[in-house]
Amino acid sequence: MSTSVATPPTRAGRLRHSIDWLLGLSLLSSLPLASVFFCDLWFRSDYRFFPLLMIVPLVMPVWRGRKQPQAGSGSRQSVKDIPRGPISLGLWFASGLSAICAPLLFSPWLAMLALTLSWCAWILVRMGQTPWPQLLKWTLPLLVLLLLPLSERSDPLPSFSSSVTYASSSLLDLLGIANAPAEQRLQLQNGSYDVAAACRGLGNPYLLFSAAILLCMSTRCSLSLGLLTVGSAPLWSWGGSVLLATASAWLVEKQGMFVWLEERLWIAQAM
Repeated sequence: MSTSVATPPTRAGRLRHSIDWLLGLSLLSSLPLASVFFCDLWFRSDYRFFPLLMIVPLVMPVWRGRKQPQAGSGSRQSVKDIPRGPISLGLWFASGLSAICAPLLFSPWLAMLALTLSWCAWILVRMGQTPWPQLLKWTLPLLVLLLLPLSERSDPLPSFSSSVTYASSSLLDLLGIANAPAEQRLQLQNGSYDVAAACRGLGNPYLLFSAAILLCMSTRCSLSLGLLTVGSAPLWSWGGSVLLATASAWLVEKQGMFVWLEERLWIAQAM
């Protein structure tokens, strides 16, 4: 006659329970100061797309986590022998250090870094059967969020717009259109064209870079193809902005059509 013996909770179960509490504690401690980081980005119209970099990484693991392979199912995983426990502990330590330094230095960026590291540590343990490339895709948008500039002084878009201005001026010279580049504007005979307007909105290199990352996340493309797509995004942004600025300046000079109005709306005036 066999008797059933109740099994105590496993070490992995206790670890996961503590991981959930650590994630909640990190949210409570760092979210108030990180909200300053969010508000600064929201009031700068060029970076209002940043919620996509937060919502998608939070939703994708929950949605795809139901389909993740179980242990012993025979699924092949790349670099599966790398221990995840020590890496997770290291991320938690770095997250706690960032959370402590954030209020002392009043740094919203450090608070956002603490939240990002804690999320990476949590997903590393919770999604233990998920391949490493998939985990990287889920966390990369949050890392891109940390690259967004916090102030106008650190914003590279003015330099990007100046580069587009001089490149567009060279193309207009080849087309025989008289122009004079001036910082982020093109002076034409029939008026002036604001090149910075072409580099904002859809021409924003950060927006295209983020869109390339989210596209690679949703399509499950290979790692090499994903790196090529993401790495070429800034070049596509620069080339597209140059062509758009050149075509828009040509329309202003030859047809009197203003493609951009008030630096935000894309308007084609009727002739």
